[in-house]
Amino acid sequence: MKNVHRFPGTRRLPVSRLLWEEEKEQRREESEKRHARMAALFVEDRLAFERERKRLLDEFFSSVEDDDMRRRLRALQSSYDDKMKHAGSAHNRFVLAQTFFWDNFHKNWQPGIQKINSLLQNLVGKNGTSNDADS
Repeated sequence: MKNVHRFPGTRRLPVSRLLWEEEKEQRREESEKRHARMAALFVEDRLAFERERKRLLDEFFSSVEDDDMRRRLRALQSSYDDKMKHAGSAHNRFVLAQTFFWDNFHKNWQPGIQKINSLLQNLVGKNGTSNDADS
């Protein structure tokens, strides 16, 4: 694989990695522009904002190849929208969003993180090495 120097004295990066970094920067810039446009639309015309939000969500859902995943994502978004619609105020919507986030973290992410931690601890125990022993 062809390598390229970004700066003299730095490690070599594969061309594919440099292209990915450039594409990443381009995606970030596009995302920031879209966010600014949506933020302005939210303030100026709530109805147009909702139409555009739904269009972007549909575009995203349509890009998901797995039919089952697409169905589950649409159901999740629909459930979220229904709950937010009945929240009553901006503060209640904020509290609900926080609650959804932390419930998801505790139900899905934390058990996985704990399992990986346990596996790593077992691996360290089997190898008989630990960072604490080095001190």
